[in-house]
Order: sequence, then structure tokens, then C-alpha cells
Amino acid sequence: HRHAFNGTKLNQLILKDNKNLRRIHNDALRGATGPDVLDISSTALESLPSYGLEAIQVLNAMSSYSLKRLPPLDKFSSLLEAVLTYPS
Repeated sequence: HRHAFNGTKLNQLILKDNKNLRRIHNDALRGATGPDVLDISSTALESLPSYGLEAIQVLNAMSSYSLKRLPPLDKFSSLLEAVLTYPS
């Protein structure tokens, strides 16, 4: 949902192996601090939200074959490591 994590401090957001997860609302991370680590490995996500990615230092998206679009690289201003299985 919109602002699902508003006011929350997230160190890690681990959504790994959630085969039914297809979408994260574009504003779900608005108002949250973090996450530093986002793991969406083995999910059915088709895209990532455009907002709330600035604090991510580690992005894990292994075996996320439905992930067809990534936000512009400048949205990941703190990214240090990305592990992806990216179909295109």
C-alpha cells in the first residue's frame, strides 16, 4: 500500500522467496528510513518502486526473472553492491 513503511526505520527488507509478490506500490517506502539491504530474490516482482531506494547499499535480486525494469541508476545513490539475474 501507499506509505506502507511510513515512519519505519528499515535496516533490511527481506522479501526473498515470496513467489506471489508481483508489485510494490511506488510510494510504499516513502517516509521510511532505509532500507540499507533489499532482497527481492526469487520473487515475481516486475519492477521496483521509484521512491525510497536512495539508502539501499545492497540489492539482491537473484532468480527474479519477472523483473523487467529497473529505476534509473541515480535512484540508487548509496548502492555499493548489486547481485542480479536480469533477463534483458
